Amino acid sequence: MMRIHLLPETPAEGPAWACAEIRLLRPYRHRSVTGRIAVSAGPRLPPGRLDAVVLQRGGPVGSQIDDLEEIIRAARSRGTRVVVDLDDDLLSRHPAAEAEAIVKLLRPKLRFLVREADLVTVSTPALAGRLSHLNAHISVWENAIDETLVTNTSDGTGAQIGYFGTHSHLHDLLSVAPAIEAAAIRFGQRPSLELCGISHDPRIAQLMRHGCDVTMRDPQGDYSRFHTMLATQARWRLGLAPLLRGTFNDSKSDIKVLDYAAAGIPAIVSDVPAYAGWEHERTVLRVADDRFGEAALRLLEDDGLRRRLAAAARETLLQSRTLASRAAQLIDLVETALATQPA
Repeated sequence: MMRIHLLPETPAEGPAWACAEIRLLRPYRHRSVTGRIAVSAGPRLPPGRLDAVVLQRGGPVGSQIDDLEEIIRAARSRGTRVVVDLDDDLLSRHPAAEAEAIVKLLRPKLRFLVREADLVTVSTPALAGRLSHLNAHISVWENAIDETLVTNTSDGTGAQIGYFGTHSHLHDLLSVAPAIEAAAIRFGQRPSLELCGISHDPRIAQLMRHGCDVTMRDPQGDYSRFHTMLATQARWRLGLAPLLRGTFNDSKSDIKVLDYAAAGIPAIVSDVPAYAGWEHERTVLRVADDRFGEAALRLLEDDGLRRRLAAAARETLLQSRTLASRAAQLIDLVETALATQPA
């Protein structure tokens, strides 16, 4: 049995960040792989035999290059392989200035870890290509949802249109806001729109109030409760997943559609590489950014289409994008790295 230690990028106190849950904590602890690996997690390497240590992004929160160098030295001295996981193209400039100010501080640490790793796991083929000049041992492991979180289905009685995202995605939302507002005005409707987590600035809600009734919802900081919040509290009739084209975003994954599918919320997505795997008109509506408004009104007026999209997307998730079907693949990648010569 392999012994693996996790060093996720998340604060030591409070709920783990969603990325840490999605990419490390839940996959490596999933019940489908418990017979193959013994897992520990924490800021320090445990004593005794250790086959692999798994780091994420720029390493533990607050770590510096010296700290990471010490982790690598300690691993090498014990014959422990180093795995680094990355789910965003943090080597490219972030389209949001505030996020870029944070990301640029991570880049020296990220480059160091990717170069040193015996295995780099990433969320998309595009991201693998972006990192290929730094390491020859890069494998794609697509994001998957823990099936134990997929329990409820939205009844569509909340806001007619919903959106969730971190502050760094504000530009994505703003790219489709004019189309939604213009369509609402043109068709003489005033849909309800709820925004979750996108900004603490109350002026954001004012941007679309000419055509929509806008409310703000506080984000759910505990990932283990996030999908239940979407399905039983937000209960949106449809969800938006806009994504601007660009070097950074072209390496992004389809995690937002997975989250909507888990809650039974049909999604309108941008026609970009991240969502190319979702079939238009069957699992999602995939449209140009200037067509988001028309697509939203179409779904609001067609309950049958809304239900079919939600059902097909949820079925796709449950059949092929849960940890029950994907966690073992991740452990296979680590086993292969252990069987090869160290970096």
